[in-house]
Amino acid sequence: MTTREYHRAEWQKLKGQPLKAKLAHIFTYYRYPILAAVILVAMVISLAVSIGSQKENGFQAYLIGAVARKENTDAFLEDFAKIAGINTDTHSVSITPGGLVSEDGRDENSMVNAQTVAVKTAAGEIDVLGAPLDRFLGYAYNEYFTDLSQLFTDQQLESWGARLIYIDAALLKLEELTSLPDATDPSKMASPMAVGLLFSADSPLSDYCMLPRDGLVLGILCNAPNPEVATLFLQYCS
Repeated sequence: MTTREYHRAEWQKLKGQPLKAKLAHIFTYYRYPILAAVILVAMVISLAVSIGSQKENGFQAYLIGAVARKENTDAFLEDFAKIAGINTDTHSVSITPGGLVSEDGRDENSMVNAQTVAVKTAAGEIDVLGAPLDRFLGYAYNEYFTDLSQLFTDQQLESWGARLIYIDAALLKLEELTSLPDATDPSKMASPMAVGLLFSADSPLSDYCMLPRDGLVLGILCNAPNPEVATLFLQYCS
């Protein structure tokens, strides 16, 4: 007797048997396929729910060298979302403090930050990137940031004055940089370009997170998915 004939014979025996007996037979001989099907259906439902509930990116900032103040997080983000006109039911608003880093950038947290920034910027997820001045300039001279004069009025830039951080765009053509000009003095540059804004340790941004003693420089990434919201964020934190 073949396997198929055997199962047909077993089914014939179940004729007239109560439902309980039929269910017991099915579970005895088909429990593994049934379990596999149940698991597959559960995975499909879970994936569908996850995709359906996933919010679009409304704004995302990553701040290297900042430490979160958890007690103020929700209020700060909700207030900014309201000012920026972001519907938090459908769009996400997040600011990720990257934590403290060492001066030489060789500690584990510094390396994690570097990897995170590389992945998120490549994916076009980050709008605003913040970092201590030396690290910020490293990204700036690798052409990560937008020229702020393209996003803000002359009046707005003038109001920020000495808080603006510059790079010399003329140096971007060089294959190797041996020294960098003073980032706060555009008069000493051949082609100054404002790419960052310095936030002191007691700026409004410190309501959300603790900043380094020397402050944090924030810039808007060239591939920011929400550049308009990013400009509002710099103004909001000022």
